[in-house]
Amino acid sequence: MLTRDDRTLPDAQSIWEDVASVGVTHVGCKDVGLPEPQLASFLSAVRAAGHTTYLEVVSETPEDELRSAEVALRVAPDYLIGGTQVEPVMRLIAESRMKYFPYVGRIVGHPCLLRGSIDEICEDARRVEQQGADGINLLAYRSPFAGSVRAASDIGIRTPRSAATSAARS
Repeated sequence: MLTRDDRTLPDAQSIWEDVASVGVTHVGCKDVGLPEPQLASFLSAVRAAGHTTYLEVVSETPEDELRSAEVALRVAPDYLIGGTQVEPVMRLIAESRMKYFPYVGRIVGHPCLLRGSIDEICEDARRVEQQGADGINLLAYRSPFAGSVRAASDIGIRTPRSAATSAARS
């Protein structure tokens, strides 16, 4: 993720250009921080280099999240991750080729924090899986029990997952 404090870096494209040749093949950014034309140009350049792209929704309101999903349709990342409005987002992107990995658990604030008990988070993950999401985005390192979150395979979740694992990352 070319981000800081849950915002895409203003110079994300030039940073990516500096590191693109060192073996980085998965590149992500947030739905906030860059104007849409610049975001589209950045993601297009990354895809043209054969790399996989991710757009993470960190918008705080349901309305902003749906607007971000509409932007995602126009800028076309390979993966749309984050957000909590599972059913409406899935309807919006249904005809696209994007994979969708929403957050699970109770997400609060900005930068996004994961709240809820482990059992509640696991139940939410199962709910999202049943709704047909392609995977889940688990904010494990932004939880009060970071380091103690059980592996998804240990709790009966078959869906692929993206888990942020280092407090040094954002």
